[in-house]
Amino acid sequence: MAKRGLDRIIFLDIDGPMVPAGMFLIDKKCSFDRMFSPISVAVVNHLCKTSGAKIVMNTTHNINGGTMLSDVVREGVKVEYLHETAPMTQYPQCSRYRAIQMWQSDNEIVDWIAIDDAPFTEDDRLYLIDFDIGIHPGIYNDICDRWGMKKVFIF
Repeated sequence: MAKRGLDRIIFLDIDGPMVPAGMFLIDKKCSFDRMFSPISVAVVNHLCKTSGAKIVMNTTHNINGGTMLSDVVREGVKVEYLHETAPMTQYPQCSRYRAIQMWQSDNEIVDWIAIDDAPFTEDDRLYLIDFDIGIHPGIYNDICDRWGMKKVFIF
Protein backbone atom coordinates (compact mmCIF):
# COMPACT_ATOMS: atom_id res chain seq x y z
CA MET A 1 0.00 0.00 0.00
CA ALA A 2 1.25 3.48 -0.88
CA LYS A 3 2.22 6.00 1.73
CA ARG A 4 0.03 8.99 2.49
CA GLY A 5 0.70 12.53 1.34
CA LEU A 6 2.60 13.54 -1.75
CA ASP A 7 3.19 9.88 -2.48
CA ARG A 8 -0.37 9.77 -3.87
CA ILE A 9 -1.46 11.92 -6.79
CA ILE A 10 -4.86 12.35 -8.43
CA PHE A 11 -4.57 13.50 -12.04
CA LEU A 12 -7.89 15.27 -12.50
CA ASP A 13 -9.82 16.29 -15.60
CA ILE A 14 -12.49 19.00 -15.42
CA ASP A 15 -15.08 18.46 -18.18
CA GLY A 16 -16.99 15.28 -17.33
CA PRO A 17 -15.58 14.50 -13.88
CA MET A 18 -16.04 17.94 -12.29
CA VAL A 19 -18.45 19.50 -14.82
CA PRO A 20 -20.84 16.68 -15.76
CA ALA A 21 -23.52 17.14 -18.41
CA GLY A 22 -26.23 17.94 -15.86
CA MET A 23 -24.45 21.20 -15.03
CA PHE A 24 -25.41 22.46 -18.51
CA LEU A 25 -29.04 22.50 -17.34
CA ILE A 26 -28.04 25.06 -14.72
CA ASP A 27 -25.69 27.17 -16.87
CA LYS A 28 -25.04 26.63 -20.58
CA LYS A 29 -21.58 28.15 -20.08
CA CYS A 30 -20.73 25.92 -17.11
CA SER A 31 -17.61 24.50 -18.76
CA PHE A 32 -16.34 27.91 -19.82
CA ASP A 33 -17.20 29.33 -16.38
CA ARG A 34 -15.83 26.19 -14.67
CA MET A 35 -18.97 25.63 -12.64
CA PHE A 36 -18.38 22.33 -10.80
CA SER A 37 -20.87 19.82 -9.49
CA PRO A 38 -20.98 20.15 -5.70
CA ILE A 39 -21.09 16.34 -5.47
CA SER A 40 -17.88 16.00 -7.50
CA VAL A 41 -16.19 18.62 -5.34
CA ALA A 42 -17.30 16.90 -2.13
CA VAL A 43 -16.04 13.50 -3.30
CA VAL A 44 -12.66 14.87 -4.43
CA ASN A 45 -12.18 16.85 -1.21
CA HIS A 46 -13.11 13.84 0.92
CA LEU A 47 -10.80 11.58 -1.08
CA CYS A 48 -7.87 13.96 -0.58
CA LYS A 49 -8.66 14.37 3.11
CA THR A 50 -8.82 10.64 3.81
CA SER A 51 -5.98 9.48 1.54
CA GLY A 52 -3.56 12.39 1.82
CA ALA A 53 -3.48 12.61 -1.99
CA LYS A 54 -2.70 15.81 -3.86
CA ILE A 55 -4.41 16.94 -7.06
CA VAL A 56 -2.67 17.66 -10.33
CA MET A 57 -4.87 19.04 -13.09
CA ASN A 58 -4.66 17.06 -16.35
CA THR A 59 -7.22 18.90 -18.47
CA THR A 60 -7.59 21.08 -21.54
CA HIS A 61 -8.36 23.86 -19.06
CA ASN A 62 -4.62 23.87 -18.24
CA ILE A 63 -4.13 26.29 -21.13
CA ASN A 64 -5.57 28.99 -18.85
CA GLY A 65 -2.94 28.32 -16.17
CA GLY A 66 -3.34 30.28 -12.96
CA THR A 67 -6.87 31.40 -13.77
CA MET A 68 -7.93 27.77 -13.96
CA LEU A 69 -6.37 26.98 -10.57
CA SER A 70 -8.08 29.91 -8.88
CA ASP A 71 -11.38 28.81 -10.44
CA VAL A 72 -10.90 25.28 -9.08
CA VAL A 73 -10.49 26.74 -5.59
CA ARG A 74 -13.41 29.13 -6.10
CA GLU A 75 -15.59 26.13 -6.94
CA GLY A 76 -14.76 24.47 -3.62
CA VAL A 77 -11.69 22.29 -4.10
CA LYS A 78 -9.54 23.04 -1.08
CA VAL A 79 -6.32 24.79 -2.01
CA GLU A 80 -4.32 22.55 0.32
CA TYR A 81 -5.31 19.57 -1.81
CA LEU A 82 -3.64 20.99 -4.94
CA HIS A 83 -0.05 19.89 -5.44
CA GLU A 84 2.03 22.75 -4.07
CA THR A 85 4.81 22.88 -6.64
CA ALA A 86 3.41 21.30 -9.79
CA PRO A 87 -0.41 21.50 -9.85
CA MET A 88 -0.75 21.00 -13.64
CA THR A 89 0.57 18.64 -16.30
CA GLN A 90 1.68 19.67 -19.79
CA TYR A 91 -1.62 18.51 -21.31
CA PRO A 92 -2.92 19.59 -23.86
CA GLN A 93 0.53 20.32 -25.31
CA CYS A 94 0.98 16.54 -25.44
CA SER A 95 -1.29 13.53 -24.93
CA ARG A 96 -2.97 13.02 -21.56
CA TYR A 97 -0.95 9.91 -20.75
CA ARG A 98 2.33 11.42 -21.93
CA ALA A 99 1.62 14.48 -19.76
CA ILE A 100 1.26 12.18 -16.74
CA GLN A 101 4.49 10.38 -17.60
CA MET A 102 6.34 13.69 -17.99
CA TRP A 103 4.94 14.97 -14.70
CA GLN A 104 6.06 11.77 -12.98
CA SER A 105 9.59 12.07 -14.32
CA ASP A 106 9.85 15.52 -12.68
CA ASN A 107 8.18 14.60 -9.37
CA GLU A 108 8.62 11.76 -6.91
CA ILE A 109 5.42 9.82 -6.25
CA VAL A 110 4.59 6.28 -5.19
CA ASP A 111 1.08 5.88 -6.54
CA TRP A 112 -1.27 7.80 -8.77
CA ILE A 113 -4.71 7.61 -10.27
CA ALA A 114 -6.36 9.57 -13.07
CA ILE A 115 -10.01 10.59 -13.01
CA ASP A 116 -11.15 11.39 -16.53
CA ASP A 117 -13.99 10.85 -18.99
CA ALA A 118 -11.58 10.12 -21.88
CA PRO A 119 -10.28 6.54 -22.21
CA PHE A 120 -6.70 7.65 -22.89
CA THR A 121 -4.96 4.54 -21.54
CA GLU A 122 -5.59 0.90 -20.65
CA ASP A 123 -3.77 1.49 -17.33
CA ASP A 124 -5.97 0.36 -14.44
CA ARG A 125 -5.11 3.56 -12.58
CA LEU A 126 -7.53 5.41 -14.88
CA TYR A 127 -10.94 5.81 -13.29
CA LEU A 128 -13.15 6.40 -16.30
CA ILE A 129 -16.05 8.70 -15.47
CA ASP A 130 -19.37 8.89 -17.29
CA PHE A 131 -19.58 12.44 -18.71
CA ASP A 132 -23.27 12.58 -17.86
CA ILE A 133 -22.76 11.72 -14.18
CA GLY A 134 -19.36 13.04 -13.14
CA ILE A 135 -17.48 11.94 -10.04
CA HIS A 136 -19.76 10.19 -7.55
CA PRO A 137 -19.46 8.24 -4.29
CA GLY A 138 -19.09 4.92 -6.14
CA ILE A 139 -15.83 6.18 -7.62
CA TYR A 140 -14.69 7.10 -4.11
CA ASN A 141 -15.32 3.51 -2.99
CA ASP A 142 -13.45 2.10 -6.01
CA ILE A 143 -10.42 4.25 -5.19
CA CYS A 144 -10.66 3.22 -1.52
CA ASP A 145 -10.37 -0.40 -2.68
CA ARG A 146 -7.23 0.45 -4.64
CA TRP A 147 -5.57 2.34 -1.82
CA GLY A 148 -6.63 -0.08 0.93
CA MET A 149 -8.79 2.48 2.68
CA LYS A 150 -12.07 2.04 4.48
CA LYS A 151 -15.10 2.81 2.36
CA VAL A 152 -17.18 5.62 3.76
CA PHE A 153 -20.11 5.65 1.39
CA ILE A 154 -22.42 2.65 1.57
CA PHE A 155 -24.94 1.74 -1.13
